[in-house]
Amino acid sequence: MNIDKAKNIPLQQLAHHLGFTLDPKKSRLDDLWFFSPFRKERTASFHIHAKKNIWYDFGEGMGGDIIDLICQLRHTTTAEALQWLSGQALGAGEEKNHPSHQPPLKPTPEASSEKTTMAHINPKVGHPALLEYLQARGIDVHGKGSELLQEIYYKKDDKTSFGLGVENHRGGYEIRNKYQKFTLGAKSYRLIPSATDTPLTGIFEGFLDYISALQLGLIEEGERHIFILNSTAMVSQVLQRIEDEFFHCAQHLFLDNDETGTKTTRQLIDSFQQQGIRYLDCRGLYKKYNDINAMLQARRTKA
Repeated sequence: MNIDKAKNIPLQQLAHHLGFTLDPKKSRLDDLWFFSPFRKERTASFHIHAKKNIWYDFGEGMGGDIIDLICQLRHTTTAEALQWLSGQALGAGEEKNHPSHQPPLKPTPEASSEKTTMAHINPKVGHPALLEYLQARGIDVHGKGSELLQEIYYKKDDKTSFGLGVENHRGGYEIRNKYQKFTLGAKSYRLIPSATDTPLTGIFEGFLDYISALQLGLIEEGERHIFILNSTAMVSQVLQRIEDEFFHCAQHLFLDNDETGTKTTRQLIDSFQQQGIRYLDCRGLYKKYNDINAMLQARRTKA
């Protein structure tokens, strides 16, 4: 299944498929409210705009399209989300009954599994498996930006796992390892402010791209304020922060060269143009690659 086909699947169909509980009193036609699948709550705060086919969880402060939702629910990459979707009986126009006319479903075993919790944190990365993962991604564990990384141990269903972690703006952690990519706790962006009164910012999709940019010499530490989106769903929050505090800075965009990165870059540029904020699309620096980390990996392989 490709991205375009996946995005044509109605979100309310996925919600029904996974057993989300609808709040019929609060929902109206294309304006659907569910109890959040990410936590227990008394007031439904998970919203689906059926016409636009987008979702937003007001308790978590995150949202997006169907792929973003699956990535968050299943702690997977986009490719893995598409693979999972292709194995489900889902598709545009297949669900005849509107979810507002259906009784709330009991959560499936997958949806009701124990919440992932923090076990403990090692401030420095030392586990051989994580060092091997970093090496595979071309990251020098002793190089620039590596101090941002921590070794996070987390627990789910009585099983303890570990991954690289970087804290976000709301105290959650963006977790990465060879097998998983997800957020532990609240989803948000990460701001790394410069200690100097710099007139520059840099905007990246993920922390590995930011570290890769440092180790490639595309940017220098401390020369600019850094925003790490952690998800393109965080764009609206980052834009608000820029408009409130960093509108005087030139915004340098280091997003991916794929469809999502191009769409998000366009969204940022449109907003900057409307606000009269200076910007520069820096993706030409790595135009032969999908993202900055891919460029770093290629350079390490040639070295």
